Amino acid sequence: MWLRSPASTFRRRLRQRERSAYLIKEDLNLQAELTSNLRLAQKAVALGKDDEAVYERLFKQQAPDSLRRILNAELLLWLSVRDALGSLSQRDMLPDGYRQEAQTLKPRVNDLLTLTTMARALFTRQLRPSEEYELESVLRRREER
Repeated sequence: MWLRSPASTFRRRLRQRERSAYLIKEDLNLQAELTSNLRLAQKAVALGKDDEAVYERLFKQQAPDSLRRILNAELLLWLSVRDALGSLSQRDMLPDGYRQEAQTLKPRVNDLLTLTTMARALFTRQLRPSEEYELESVLRRREER
């Protein structure tokens, strides 16, 4: 039996959501992948809801404020993407109409990918000034909506 370190376990959770965001971004315009994208978003929401509790259990301390801020913004975005994909799956649309609707999700999915990448980076090291600037831009955009 292989035991994973707490850091490895948490990094794996973050990497899984980063991969989900990437896959959704790549297949967003493909109507045939809508069900798969919705499943990925649902799983990411389920993982994201438990992040702080899992962090506390694994490391026996609270997550740093900066990481918590990113994880909370990420969860809100996942909820938004999941709900939008769920709404799309309930409607019977022509391909052109679907692609137009899917394009409205693209900025949210791009921000998700940025946030998941930043969470992984912040978990292992301090963010570079350019990364901090990009992160603040994403967080500001999310707060404005």
